[in-house]
Order: sequence, then structure tokens, then C-alpha cells
Amino acid sequence: MDYLVENVTERWDVKRPLYEELDTLCPPKVPFGVNTSAIPITRVAAATSRADRVIGTHFMNPAHLKPTVEVIRGHHTSDETLARTQALLDDVGRRHIVVADSSGFVTNRVLMLTLNEAIFVLHEGVSSAADIDRLFKECFGHAMGPLETADLIGLDTVLLSLEVLYGDFNDPKYRPCPLLRRLVDAGLHGRKTGQGFHSYERSNESGSGDMAEDDKHLIREFISTNMQGVPVDDDEDLFASGYVNSLFAVQLVMWIERTFDFQLVGKDLDFANFSTIDAIAAFVDGKRTLAGGGAWTSN
Repeated sequence: MDYLVENVTERWDVKRPLYEELDTLCPPKVPFGVNTSAIPITRVAAATSRADRVIGTHFMNPAHLKPTVEVIRGHHTSDETLARTQALLDDVGRRHIVVADSSGFVTNRVLMLTLNEAIFVLHEGVSSAADIDRLFKECFGHAMGPLETADLIGLDTVLLSLEVLYGDFNDPKYRPCPLLRRLVDAGLHGRKTGQGFHSYERSNESGSGDMAEDDKHLIREFISTNMQGVPVDDDEDLFASGYVNSLFAVQLVMWIERTFDFQLVGKDLDFANFSTIDAIAAFVDGKRTLAGGGAWTSN
């Protein structure tokens, strides 16, 4: 099935000419899946001659780990385009939820407000970045706090999304925090630049043995914390003991990606890699060796 999914930067001055060009290059019946954080799908469709074949396919970050895709139906999106999109997502093992067109849709109309308000709380000196994130993880059970989430998304992308929401709704509640603008202007965009609300610094100072022990300590602490402080032996089977279920496995994978700056692909997600603390540490060490570098640590 011919199908195009676009994923360029969250800027209308980039997306519009791209869609105008794609419209001339692709056969008329090819649907366009728009992967945007906030730009309305109907606006994108208007830049083409196939408005009925343009639909929002909002893959969350990291896309290869998120099981659900937000599908946005534009004003002209046809039933056929929706059905083809749903079939494609079924084929790649992704659930989907269909929503109506609106700037930011459901997810980012809510999420960007949360991230922006957390940044305002930091900006006003109400709490530290570390404690803001801890409160959300420890009080609400979130896998990541709002500032960690902003760092993962990219602070430049968060700012662009807020600007779209602010411009489209003309509502001051979407006004980007000055601290967010300052960090973006300074080139501190989060994990991808090594610094955002938290630091992500590559460390090669330890020898491999010390690094492996440091890894094991971090892994042991993360699992124990999420198990209400229950001590876990390094060789204990985490699945057989019930410490790791399918939901926590997703959180564990996300934590590994965030902590060690590895992007895990399908072959990495073998249960054997996560069966024990020893196995996880060995897996992390193997990924580091392949990457040819040290660990990334979040300070």
C-alpha cells in the first residue's frame, strides 16, 4: 500500500512548501500522514490538491516504544483515507485513537500546558527541576517528570508547539515561559544537545569495570524504587518474581533509553535482555561498546 508519513520540523514555513512539492511528486491517490505536534491538519491539507487524502498521524516520542497513535481527521479527510490509515497502523502493531482536528489535538493541547506551567514553576523559583520531576514520578506514578519530558521532546519543539497554540487560539494560557525561550535561544534544547532542564553528559572517566558497577547500581536503584524499596538480587529473575510486568517493562525501557542515551530497536526488546539486573547491565554495556562511547548520565 502506497502511503507517505511526513516528519519534518514543527514549522509551517517548512511544512507548507514541502507539502506543495510532495503533492506534485506523489501519485494522486497516495494519502499523506501528517506527523505534527500542533499544526491543524486542515491547514496542511489546504497546501495540497488532495485534501481528502490528508490525515494526522501523531506518533509519540519515542515512536518505536509508544503503542498508540493519535489519528486526526481533518475537515476534508475521507472515510477511505481514515480506513487506509487504520489498516496501516494495524499492520505495524499500533493502536490508534481518532480525534477531530484542532491545534494541538488532544494530547498536546493538554501536555504543552503542563510542560509550560512546570517551566513557569521553575522560572518563579517555586521548586527545583529535580524536585518538580520527582513529584510527578513519585506522587502520580509518571515514568518521567514534565521537565524530563520536555528535554526528551526537545525544548525547541516544545516552544514551536506552544507558539502554534498561542497563535491559533489567541489565548494567553499558551504564552511560552520566558525561561523556555531563553534556553532555546542559548541552544540548550534538551537531551539532543546534552543540556536542557537537566544535564546529559557523556562520561568516560571510569574504567569499564567501574562503569559496569555504576550501571548496575543505577539499575538496581531504579527497580527497587519502583518496587517500593524491595531489595532485588542481581541474578533474580525479574519476570518470574513479578517485579517486572508488561507496564513496568515499558517504563524500564524508557528509563534505559533516557539514562544511557540509547535508542532501542526491535531486536533489543528481547525479554532475555531484561530478565535480571545482571542481564540489563550486560545489555547496556554491549550497547555502549557498539556505540563506541561512555555512558550518558542525567545530573
